[in-house]
Amino acid sequence: MAQAQIAFNAPPAMNLGQSAQIQLLLSLDESVDQLKAALNQAGERDGAVVPVAELMAATLTGGNFRITAVTPEEQPLTSKARTEWRWEVEPTAEGAQSLHLSLSAVFRVDGSPVRRAVHTFDKTIDVEVTLASRVADFIGKNWQWLWAVVLAPLAGWMWRRRGRGRESAAPGSDASR
Repeated sequence: MAQAQIAFNAPPAMNLGQSAQIQLLLSLDESVDQLKAALNQAGERDGAVVPVAELMAATLTGGNFRITAVTPEEQPLTSKARTEWRWEVEPTAEGAQSLHLSLSAVFRVDGSPVRRAVHTFDKTIDVEVTLASRVADFIGKNWQWLWAVVLAPLAGWMWRRRGRGRESAAPGSDASR
């Protein structure tokens, strides 16, 4: 099997209810550092040298995540360009969570369409999922209701209080004597 270099981003923290993209780049001739620099998604960058075949499959899984593949799972390699995999990831539970990134070489067995996958890379990505943005998101989506429930009554109370202050200082009132 030939050798190739990979690089991928790994978000150390995510907010519940918000998604992020995870990107994996593979190249037969670029270095791990070059691939890390080419990643355009947020998060820590990691890389490795891995054995590859003409057809590779990359998967991203995680029990408490909604994961949507943006690119095909199986892709043929070419020496002329990078191969890229990308996933849209949204956490569904708070706390310490794990994503599992794996890369497999895919072979045809005796020329038949039966495939055999050989795992060439496995990585567990630890992600801390927080609730911090949920409060800001709630306020952002419900500001008009919050205005009506909190700020409008407060403004009315201040207006009445201001009006009482004027009444007590008006000519002929007990306060002006």
